[in-house]
Amino acid sequence: MDPLVVIRSLSVNVRGQGSTTRVLEDVHLTLRRGKVTALTGPSGSGKSTIAQLLLGIWPQGQYQRMSGEILWHGAQGPQDLLALSGRQRRHFWQGGIGAIFQEPDAAFNPVRSLSAHWADWGASSGETGQRLEMLLSRMGIDAGEWKERFPWQLSGGQQQRILLAMVMSRQPALLIADEPTASLDRHHQRSFLELLKAYAGQGMRPSVLLITHDREAAATVADEWVALEEGRILASGTPASGPISPTRHQRRELSDSPPVLHVTSLQGGYHKGKPAIRVPPFNLRPGEILGVAGASGSGKSSLLRALTGLLPWQTVCLQVAGRDIPPEEMNRHFAMVYQDPGRTFNPALTIGETFDEITRFRQAEGPDPRQVLEWVSLSGEMLQRRPHQFSGGQIQRLAMARALLSHPSVLLLDEPFSRLDASLRESFLDLVATVCSSRNLPAILVSHDLPALAQWCHRLWIVREGTVCFEGGVRELEESQDPYVISLRA
Repeated sequence: MDPLVVIRSLSVNVRGQGSTTRVLEDVHLTLRRGKVTALTGPSGSGKSTIAQLLLGIWPQGQYQRMSGEILWHGAQGPQDLLALSGRQRRHFWQGGIGAIFQEPDAAFNPVRSLSAHWADWGASSGETGQRLEMLLSRMGIDAGEWKERFPWQLSGGQQQRILLAMVMSRQPALLIADEPTASLDRHHQRSFLELLKAYAGQGMRPSVLLITHDREAAATVADEWVALEEGRILASGTPASGPISPTRHQRRELSDSPPVLHVTSLQGGYHKGKPAIRVPPFNLRPGEILGVAGASGSGKSSLLRALTGLLPWQTVCLQVAGRDIPPEEMNRHFAMVYQDPGRTFNPALTIGETFDEITRFRQAEGPDPRQVLEWVSLSGEMLQRRPHQFSGGQIQRLAMARALLSHPSVLLLDEPFSRLDASLRESFLDLVATVCSSRNLPAILVSHDLPALAQWCHRLWIVREGTVCFEGGVRELEESQDPYVISLRA
């Protein structure tokens, strides 16, 4: 078959503090025209390093030694991308390679509207603009209605779908999608992957590199599958036939203690003149985990932002431990773990310096930083390191520790495991359950992964257009005949 990119004997060392680490070792990989190649593996296996090398965007001075070739088979014959200068790489990337990254919000300027982004992209009119409107329509987005919105008014899944349409409208010969479905619910995951597959089948026969830790996603669309671990290729061939079944988890029993949180009314934010989120009265008991699921843009994250005051309230009335809490004090009782924790740490500060800021300003006596690190199975020596020196799983645990350090009454988790591989996801959820049970700490866990919520949470909500359309346990969820619930459950 016709190759577009051939990687030969690629080895890479990365520079650390006084030492070097091998991140890729003797990697051979071929990306073929008209085909989707899935690159899978756990966090830290080297998947994103390959994407950086293809795009020519590796950090200056980070890769101490590289060997091997990345050959681009174009009209002028094979060309080694590693041999190009920085300017040549940028010019080449603009013309031949498109990329969708794991954090879609990083691709947008928050002070510019979507129409301004589309104009910068060259897609405000002409053939490219027509393609963009068609692609957006296939993703359920009306370009005319959405063009005046700003990126911060969109959910992560909406940003990701718009970014895919923008990249595909330019028709790159190679499309790199690095963990693109992490912030999408199951319905939009399927449509997103179908678009990738359809794009590879176009007449120009572009190549698609899908980087993911989701074996099920790889099996859905990939023509070829390559598995990485510790920088080496373990296996390659056709995709696996199905996903790995998760380990069953026994939910912790709840005590009969009075509720920690009692919400009488909560309406917050605005969308087309209406509240972005409206929830019924509810309680949270000590150690209870409330799972909240819904499609992209349904209002899941808006619920957490309304509780912390990041969205303007229309009505709010709640109690913590039986005491009425005025709106201006609400954020003292909630601590958030975000979907992309790495972007919430100051890269110039060590973890210890970040934790010192929290202990200095918290309102009540709380635990010691080293004690909190023990709760999340990390060591005290990590206080001396900076955020970029940790893996994805470690930085997520550090975000959990930072939240616990503020001594909250309720823990809020916004898609906290969507960017972790299957093994890290299981261990992180077990960590959440253990901490909530041992500390009698209630939590609200937001995710588009309904099976995971059903496995780990005591109670479930399904959110649609800012309202709770389902409330119950796992059995009620399995028996529900609501088409919206069925689409999330499938």
